[in-house]
Amino acid sequence: MLQAQINPHFLYNSLDTIRGMALEHDIDEIGTMAAALARLLRYNVKDAGLTVTIRQEVEIVEVYLRIQQFRFEDRLEVQFDVPDWAMRQQICKFTLQPLVENCIVHGMEPNAGKTRIRLSAALLEDGLMEVRVSDNGPGIPADKLEQLRLRFDEEEPVRESHIGVRNVHRRIRHVFGKRCGLRMESAEGEGTEVSVVLPYDPHLGGDRNGIPASAGGG
Repeated sequence: MLQAQINPHFLYNSLDTIRGMALEHDIDEIGTMAAALARLLRYNVKDAGLTVTIRQEVEIVEVYLRIQQFRFEDRLEVQFDVPDWAMRQQICKFTLQPLVENCIVHGMEPNAGKTRIRLSAALLEDGLMEVRVSDNGPGIPADKLEQLRLRFDEEEPVRESHIGVRNVHRRIRHVFGKRCGLRMESAEGEGTEVSVVLPYDPHLGGDRNGIPASAGGG
């Protein structure tokens, strides 16, 4: 959008106009999609600092999936299992949506069956936590998985034209330090899970004894 030098306010106004026209003609689906796309664009270009709450990231994932549901309908099933203590923690902006998009591009589009995507959170040791994005897609062969892991920490600049997992990993490490970043587990034919390791702030999430047992461990 920026390369094309399109004023984002022009896009917002255009989408709002499309939404209004759709609602006027009782085409609710088009109105809903236009509103969702406008919200994604606003979130993308809004200068809100390097980090946001996990709740904000989950909400933008829900908006993104609302659009994808129109495309894939009942072929896409999503489960959110992120407790309130995790929702209040900080995360780099635009971390979860690219990971969910990867589930659809690499896990769903090659698959004719139903794809299940799950977002969850767990408390780790030593002041860390993780947000997990998992799918039941085709998985990644062991040799390719190892190549992806090695690329995470390569020093040369990221040249991908899109927001990839390596980009997400490096942004997290830049903001939160080398203990944080992405971890990837996958088995061919069994799906993929990407964990976003983040610092856990007990002042935001409550004391350890107040965290549900299902959120601990890992």
